[in-house]
Amino acid sequence: MQEQQQYIAGLEKKLTDLAQADGSAENINHRLPAPLTDREMEVLRLLARGATNNQISHGLNISPHTVKSHVIHIFNKIGVNDRTQAAVWATRHRLV
Repeated sequence: MQEQQQYIAGLEKKLTDLAQADGSAENINHRLPAPLTDREMEVLRLLARGATNNQISHGLNISPHTVKSHVIHIFNKIGVNDRTQAAVWATRHRLV
């Protein structure tokens, strides 16, 4: 548990440093090893606002399976393990 908290704290510091260097969403996205697609950005914004996969599915007119795939790709690209961490990341980078 302690290791995970330290990892998250380190990740948050790196993300904060990146945001301070140039806080625009586009620049943050391009600095990722694998930038988020436009659709992944839409899904991330909705996820960060608390939408469930089914709500995202209905809102974007895509299948729940597709939403799940996007969420997994988002997690991998931004280096988080769950929806809460993704929402914090999106908020800190002013995507919501």
